[in-house]
Amino acid sequence: MLRRDLMEAGIAPVDSDGRVIDFHGQRTTFITSLARAGVVPATAQTLARHSDINLTMGTYTRLGMADLASAIESLPDLATGILFPSDSARSTRAPHANHPTGDAELDRLISVWPDLSSNVRRAILVLLERETGTPQQTKVL
Repeated sequence: MLRRDLMEAGIAPVDSDGRVIDFHGQRTTFITSLARAGVVPATAQTLARHSDINLTMGTYTRLGMADLASAIESLPDLATGILFPSDSARSTRAPHANHPTGDAELDRLISVWPDLSSNVRRAILVLLERETGTPQQTKVL
C-alpha cells in the first residue's frame, strides 16, 4: 500500500543513499526518534508493540556518531567532577580574551575556547592541572 502511494506521489521508494522508504523504515525513524528524545527503552518497546527489547533496540534503533557524541557530552567530567554546560550555553558567556593571564599560550587557548569541544576542554584542563599541580578550571573556564 505504501509503495503504491509513493509511486502515485512520484516519490522513489529508494533514496540516493540506498535507504528504502517502507513500513520498516518508518518504524526505524519513529523508534530512533524516541531514543534521541531520551525515551526509556522499555517505553519505546511498548510504543513499537514489540515483545523483544532486542528487536526494538538492535534492529529499529539507528544512532549515529552525533548521537554518541551527544551522550558523552552529557556526562560529568570525572577528573574534576564538573558538569560542563552545553556548548550553546557556554557560548553566551562573556569572552575571556578580555582577561589576559600573561601566559601567551594560555591566552591563545582562551581566545579560541568557544570553538573547542567539551572533551578537548576537559582534556586540556586535566593536563594543565597535572602539569602545574594547580586546579585550572577557574583560570580557564
